[in-house]
Amino acid sequence: LKLRHEAIYQAFRYEQQVIAEARARQDEGDWRGALEAIDVALVRYPESTPLQQARAELKTEQQFRLAELDSDLMLARGSWLLQQRGVLEKRRTLAGANWTDGWKLTDIDQELARLHPALIGQGQRALKDGKAAVAERCFTLALQIQPDPAARKGLTAIRQSREQQQSASRERQHQPQGTP
Repeated sequence: LKLRHEAIYQAFRYEQQVIAEARARQDEGDWRGALEAIDVALVRYPESTPLQQARAELKTEQQFRLAELDSDLMLARGSWLLQQRGVLEKRRTLAGANWTDGWKLTDIDQELARLHPALIGQGQRALKDGKAAVAERCFTLALQIQPDPAARKGLTAIRQSREQQQSASRERQHQPQGTP
């Protein structure tokens, strides 16, 4: 019985040590190393609930961060394409029609057309998740690419939400103290 308790205690300490190591690696930005540490421990103790929970939390956080980075990449790509399109259009007006610039403009316009619905979808997801700043950037960029009622509706919803928050905060500030 004493050996059994000692084995359980050692397994508990090992789980806690692995979880702490995985969190430290995660904090350092070594997501792969954090997952590998937990996976190695799960090979040793496959029934460990704390290790399984730690792995699930780590994967969820990883997916969340990847989604944020994908959103940032999409916004950066769209902004860059718009800027490049503007420069090429100015170049065409200054230097005259150039077939390579025309091809480049066609490619940019096609890519922007593919990016537009993705921006609106990302903006709607961000708005649903309460990320007004990301949603506003997505909708604004989508409107710059192409006028769209969905993007205008999203921007209107963001503005109305901000106005409601500001009016609510003003009401709280003007309430006499002592009244809820």
